[in-house]
Amino acid sequence: MTVVEEMLVAECSMRRRAVGFVAMALLLASCGSDERTAESESASPDPSVGSGSTQLATGTWTVVGHYIPGISAMSDTEAATHHGELVRLTEGEAASSGERCDAPTYSTRTVQADRFIAEEFRLPSESLPALQGTEEMTVIEVSCGGSHWGAMGALLLVISPNRALAPWDGVFFDLRREP
Repeated sequence: MTVVEEMLVAECSMRRRAVGFVAMALLLASCGSDERTAESESASPDPSVGSGSTQLATGTWTVVGHYIPGISAMSDTEAATHHGELVRLTEGEAASSGERCDAPTYSTRTVQADRFIAEEFRLPSESLPALQGTEEMTVIEVSCGGSHWGAMGALLLVISPNRALAPWDGVFFDLRREP
């Protein structure tokens, strides 16, 4: 690879990260809004999925696929390179994509799937085949030391006890919990 090609690759990488940061900032801004209603949230997690936010989130999750339903900071090829990666969430540590947090906290809420996807991501739920037939899901947010944690898995959309989607940089990674 020539020097010019290397510079172009580096510039593209920096732009992709910048787009990712902007997307994350917009997501965080929308997450902070007080427009959520009691109809779309409940104070406790879905009992059919697990009890307590830590139990519901903890475990080792493996990326088994992905969906790119809209604009993304990654190409399909780049997203596919994450297949097989692990998201490890425990009471004392959260680790994903080379990022680590030694003081994770987990918060959960149950939401109407269609409404949440529409409000938070400006997408129709049918754009995510993994959500077909899902009326409610549990949303888990991982914080690190009281601040937002920016790694893959910082936001989990729990579909079943062993399956979740992790939106990150415009890609919805399909995760399966390891036994």
